[in-house]
Amino acid sequence: MNDTCDALRRMLRRETNALYPCPRPPALQRAGARLDALAEAAPALLCMLAEPWREAVAGQETAAEILRCCALVHLYARILDDAVDENLPCHRLALLRAQPLYWRAVSRLGRLSSLPPDEGERLVRETVEAVLTDDDAPAPEYWGRKNHHLLLVPLLLSNDAAAFAAAKEPLSDALCLLQAADELDQAATADADVFARLTLETQRRDVIPRLAELGWKSLAWHLCAVVRDMLRRL
Repeated sequence: MNDTCDALRRMLRRETNALYPCPRPPALQRAGARLDALAEAAPALLCMLAEPWREAVAGQETAAEILRCCALVHLYARILDDAVDENLPCHRLALLRAQPLYWRAVSRLGRLSSLPPDEGERLVRETVEAVLTDDDAPAPEYWGRKNHHLLLVPLLLSNDAAAFAAAKEPLSDALCLLQAADELDQAATADADVFARLTLETQRRDVIPRLAELGWKSLAWHLCAVVRDMLRRL
């Protein structure tokens, strides 16, 4: 999937540079850097989520386009998050500029997928509801769900709502662990015990073995490294 990751990275960089053109004045540097960081890091996660369909993504334009559109939805989610949290003029302007990008991605996904629209809408609704609840009362139980828009990748690539439903729980748990690593990096959570509890719960529920069995081997290996790093730092 290296070629796919590189192509996604180039695409996201182009979109980011269109929103915050270089060279950037001081007022845009922090906002632009956040999107640059997403463009650099997100493709690896998107490709891990797409791993069971890696051959389709490499050889079929429809699957590749689904992954590209999901990447644009993820970029838009970050732009929207910055506009809500930071609410600076540059963030509001970027949100306006990103509207064609968002609608292009959503309309294209609607044409590419044969699933009922409410399957994808449910994931976006879960994301929004979890973000709203977490903002009011931050808690680890929302960390996975507030990233459920990323699960559009396995939902739409599988094109099978039942198969996706069987894998949704461990995939959500994986997103929770990845969010926990970000929270630890940012020292955003005062209760350090929460990270130990999360790793123990991950082990108790066999999250990593279940992901590997279901075809997400790269994600499972990555989570092993994430868990080891969190435990080392506690």
